[in-house]
Amino acid sequence: MIAPTSSQLAEIDAITGAFFEGKVDQLKHRYCPICNGGKLLFKVSKHVSDLEATPGRRYKANVYIYCDGVCDAMISYTNGYCPGWAEEIDDWERFSAELYE
Repeated sequence: MIAPTSSQLAEIDAITGAFFEGKVDQLKHRYCPICNGGKLLFKVSKHVSDLEATPGRRYKANVYIYCDGVCDAMISYTNGYCPGWAEEIDDWERFSAELYE
């Protein structure tokens, strides 16, 4: 795989930032910045950290953003906390599909 260009990296950062900030409307109808055609697939693997904590600190999480298209690349990976707005989502494939409805 060829290294992403600076504009592709900026687009990846924008997508990742929108996800963590809960700006779901900015994720709708966005496509992979690497191949310019694949739909984005979000996956979150979360584990209880402290249920008494404030939202956004209750679950440790691995957040993956994949291209579900031509390049099939993992375009982003973050190890940290599950954003508070996303704590109740269990079906990430459905969440991802709804971004393109």
